[in-house]
Amino acid sequence: MGGSAFAQAAAQGQPTLHTPRMSPAEYAHLKTTYLRRLQECFPGKAVSVLVEAPEKTDYGDLDLFVVSDGQVDFIDVARKLGAAGVICSSSGKHQMCSIGVLKDGSRSSHETVVYKNISSNNSKKAQPSTTVTVEEYAQIDIEVISSEDFRWHSFYSSYGDMGALLGNITRNLGLTISDKGLVLRLKELDYAKKTRLEQVADKDGMLILSNDPDRVMAFLGLSFRRYAEGFATVSEFFRWLRECRLIDLNIIRKKRNISRDRQKESKRTLYSKFFEEWLPKSYGIEDEESDTDDQVCDSPQEEPRDDDRMRWEKRERLRDEAVKFFDKEEEYRTMFGGLQRLICNLWVERLLKPIIAAESGAKDKKLAEIVRAFRRWVCFLGGTKPCVLPEPHSDAESQLFWFLKSRRFMNNPDLAQSFVAEHWEELKTLERRWAKGSREVEGTTMTG
Repeated sequence: MGGSAFAQAAAQGQPTLHTPRMSPAEYAHLKTTYLRRLQECFPGKAVSVLVEAPEKTDYGDLDLFVVSDGQVDFIDVARKLGAAGVICSSSGKHQMCSIGVLKDGSRSSHETVVYKNISSNNSKKAQPSTTVTVEEYAQIDIEVISSEDFRWHSFYSSYGDMGALLGNITRNLGLTISDKGLVLRLKELDYAKKTRLEQVADKDGMLILSNDPDRVMAFLGLSFRRYAEGFATVSEFFRWLRECRLIDLNIIRKKRNISRDRQKESKRTLYSKFFEEWLPKSYGIEDEESDTDDQVCDSPQEEPRDDDRMRWEKRERLRDEAVKFFDKEEEYRTMFGGLQRLICNLWVERLLKPIIAAESGAKDKKLAEIVRAFRRWVCFLGGTKPCVLPEPHSDAESQLFWFLKSRRFMNNPDLAQSFVAEHWEELKTLERRWAKGSREVEGTTMTG
């Protein structure tokens, strides 16, 4: 959070904790003190600090983490640590808090105050107090990491955001570095996003390859041994990062006109130093400005431009390498087949929707109901002849894609219109009857 958590938090009747940046000496003292205190709160559990970026002149916060697979009461932990204030920001399985502690490392003489983050507080009246403490505090972020995710988290979050640095190198080649691990992003998912198929979720086209740092570094061409030795200077870290075999200067431009990158560059000096200064200079590239986005032709349905062809081919080669290296070939084939089928089903729904509207006169919710009926009640015998099912199948089992795969329908689009005209009323009736029955069964189950 960069030391700004308490400036964006409120507690009724309480002042805002003043959390200025810490000097290296203050940071080192607090790190030693609170690693020990946190270990006392979690006996038998691994407690550690994230590896900081080298050569920092000051620090916004201190990041500590606890390896545990259980639930944690952060308010109780904050009290035991002697914190003046605590902000709980856990969400689902992700457990995290920020505490405000006296900058000199002494325990607060007052009861720990629970602050609420304004951005996550629905109350419009809640605002940070304009009264700021005279005492100086330090922000310490404490995160609970499962034993399964410990090694990846340590790598992903090390050296001032390793994930963002490697992620920018790999992104346009179809790989994503996330808190889950190294992820293969299918080109078909990019196509679905580009063509606004909102029903396609990220999970439908994101294949987790590995969250083992050793294997990920080996695939990227980075030395695990050198990483384990640590980096005393920024230059040492950058030289190691430059060895990544996926660095491509035709993809990673010194200047990129993409808003999310601009935001990262403004917030992360290490990020901007590497991509804006050090990396181009190491390749002897002159400063260059670009007024256009660095676009990638990711659609599997359209022919790439000449200047994108090599990038597309490289992405496909890398995909094949990755699924083989991480032994994910079977999982890839399953995901690819499912995503391709989903996209085809959604395209058929788009094509059928105006036909159904014209035949039925339905609009909005009533039109959506009939489209849903086609999705659930239509099947294809032998992949050629559409018919109405006696019982519905699930949305995921939709066979509408056969309208695109069947030569009979592709060669004669009027057949689809004839089928709609003949069956839309029947399908609507079936869907309504089935939906009513489902609601009745659900109601009986709840009352019983």
